[in-house]
Amino acid sequence: MDNSLLEGKELYKRIISEGIIINETTWNFIYHRINDNITAVLLICQRWLKNQEAMPTQEAWKILARTKEIKNIVSFIISPSKNSLDFPQLQDEIPLNPVIRELIAHQFGIDIYTIELILQNAIDTANLTPISLENVQKVINHAQAIKEFIERMKDVAQWRVAEEKYYTLYDSFKDGLILIDMKGNILDANQAYLDMLGYNKEEIKKLTPFQLTPEQWRKNDEDIASELLINRGYSGEYEKECIKKDGTVFSIAISLWLIKSKLGEPLGMWGTVRDITNHKKKEKESLGELLDSYAVINKISDGITVSDARGHFEVFNAKIREITGYTVDEANQVSDFNALIHPESKDQQEILKSLSEITKENKNQETEIVIRAKDGSKKTLLVSTSLIHYKDQEMFLSVWRDITERKHLEVEREELNKKLKQLVLKDSHTGLYNHHYLKEALEINFSHAERQSGLLAVMMMDLDYFKSINDVYGHIFGDLILKQFATLLTKTVRPYDVVIRYGGEEFIIISPDTGRDGALILANRILEKTQLYNFGDETNSIKLKLSIAISAYPEDNARNGMELVDLADQILNKAKENGGNRVFSSVDIKKEAEKTPESSDVHLLKDKINKLTLRANQSLVEETFAFAKTIELKDHYTIEHSERTVRYAVGISEELNLPQETIKLIEQAAMLHDLGKVGISEQILRKKSKLSRIEFEEIKKHPQIGVDIIRPIHSLHPIIPALLYHHERWDGKGYPYGFKKEKIPLLARIIAIADVYEALVSDRSYRKAYSKEKAVEIVKNGSGTQFDPNIVNSFLKVLEEER
Repeated sequence: MDNSLLEGKELYKRIISEGIIINETTWNFIYHRINDNITAVLLICQRWLKNQEAMPTQEAWKILARTKEIKNIVSFIISPSKNSLDFPQLQDEIPLNPVIRELIAHQFGIDIYTIELILQNAIDTANLTPISLENVQKVINHAQAIKEFIERMKDVAQWRVAEEKYYTLYDSFKDGLILIDMKGNILDANQAYLDMLGYNKEEIKKLTPFQLTPEQWRKNDEDIASELLINRGYSGEYEKECIKKDGTVFSIAISLWLIKSKLGEPLGMWGTVRDITNHKKKEKESLGELLDSYAVINKISDGITVSDARGHFEVFNAKIREITGYTVDEANQVSDFNALIHPESKDQQEILKSLSEITKENKNQETEIVIRAKDGSKKTLLVSTSLIHYKDQEMFLSVWRDITERKHLEVEREELNKKLKQLVLKDSHTGLYNHHYLKEALEINFSHAERQSGLLAVMMMDLDYFKSINDVYGHIFGDLILKQFATLLTKTVRPYDVVIRYGGEEFIIISPDTGRDGALILANRILEKTQLYNFGDETNSIKLKLSIAISAYPEDNARNGMELVDLADQILNKAKENGGNRVFSSVDIKKEAEKTPESSDVHLLKDKINKLTLRANQSLVEETFAFAKTIELKDHYTIEHSERTVRYAVGISEELNLPQETIKLIEQAAMLHDLGKVGISEQILRKKSKLSRIEFEEIKKHPQIGVDIIRPIHSLHPIIPALLYHHERWDGKGYPYGFKKEKIPLLARIIAIADVYEALVSDRSYRKAYSKEKAVEIVKNGSGTQFDPNIVNSFLKVLEEER
């Protein structure tokens, strides 16, 4: 059932790639009619499941009637008929795009048919006796799949509409818009900004504002960022110069806003940019000429006023008359300058204070105020005021810019910021949250657990030997595996668990209201599912190995969320040092520490040296395993054979009560026992008929080839005897040296039995697999001749335990 349910994001991608516009009436019809029927099916089934009673046959007929109605609706959607009397409200609608019809037919074709088949078979075979709870549960599973699909389709339709509005608004701004991260990289820019500088979007994303700024302005930018932007959250509008693609330097007015996380941490910056080249040219003209020539002043796009300390206007240009609705005489009839400020505004005292500072320090002052126009409307203005000498006295020259519309857009921009935060916090490949979201989610959940005396668990996991997958199959295939693993995680965890891609092949799960024991259960469930699942595509299918570390509050005495992550990281290293493909917690670390009697200083030094050695060895071992996997490209049987051989060899070792260190060597040796086949001809490996004598002599070289490959890796030296002698026989008739009985190393004797049995029960190019019973008989017959009798007895116990 899970495989038939298309992920919402995949559906969304297909809709976007086709440019599909979904008709609202059609989607409302699909959602309500189908959702109503499938909800009724669920209610009927859940009632009997809840009461733990078999469902009467007449109830099954009701469900069949509902499924028939859904099938009729879907059939009409997929193949609409103009003459249909069942759905007249859709007869004039435009038919759905073929992609959407295909998706709907695929989803409903599987689940509706399965529900009908389950119930019809149950009714036909039951002779009107009640339907079993097992069949009721199956119907619920398929009905739930349909319901989830409908909800996802609805979400996709709503998301597309929202995204179209977002990008329409974004590119409709007349001013330039630019999004910058905290490292100074340009993440995005709207069309107005691109036109202003002459770049396209791909080119601008390779640059930084630092590269677009002349050198003499760079120190000013740094000061504004450190003194205003970080402390206040916004820079206010300031002027600077900028460099176009063609090298032209021009003037801009720029305002920056800080984008913060919920915890107040800076994430990036939004900037609005306006080309003020023409405005700067005007400023260079003689102020006296501007003031004496109303013909010029009235052409300026900003409001211009000159007033004395009493608020009496000497100059009141056409733009300020347009903004306020007053003539100069009407403005001068108001009691004072502050009467223009809107009564709801709190700016009056600030204006008086700023005018005083201008007079006292003879400096320019820029202020944002809200005024009341003549018609009673509120307008937001950016006012830049300077002290000048005019008509033999000190007066105030003010430039008034109407930013009312911009203020409205700021509200919308905040909504855009929120949306962009969500985009920034998602891993684009897997759809999981990324590491930027980790700290925020951790501290929120940790604070809640701390206040409520609750529980919190963190699971950190790493895919073992993942580098080998990229090396053998390529990074595109590796990316597919990561995406499939992310899907497996989201389907396995609880709805309120937070799944994060921490980086590369590392993942973190934050589990609220969960202690160490609960996390261990979930971690082992994830490990088990990972080991059972076949990852890959139609061409290549692989198994994954996974190391998982668990830290928990309050068990591990962490003081904050990040301490849980740091502890999980240390535990994960221990899990990987112990061979990986396992779940570890702090309890396992303590058990290892108790085994060490040395002083703390000696133990600490040894531990550091061991870690460095293990990391170096692990890197070499991983390269070896990557190389081993290339055998699969020549003989697809080999890798799966090796993995199953490992299982049997480890089982024998445990039955013999061998030390854990020896079992780890057995595991490595069994995995690499056929490594030398990389040096054998592909024609020989895949030959379907019996090998010739010369060909068999070639095959007999693979143990020595394998040993030659791993000889430079000192950490693998202990497994060399196992690789070299695993084809020797107890009676001395094996190869390469004809050793017999105890002269054959124990590791080689163990792998020999596991290797032969696994080969017998597997299909080979030259024969079909033997039954398990026949394979056991062959192994028993080889006891005392081909195999060590004691090890045969232990192996038979392993098989018995499996059964």
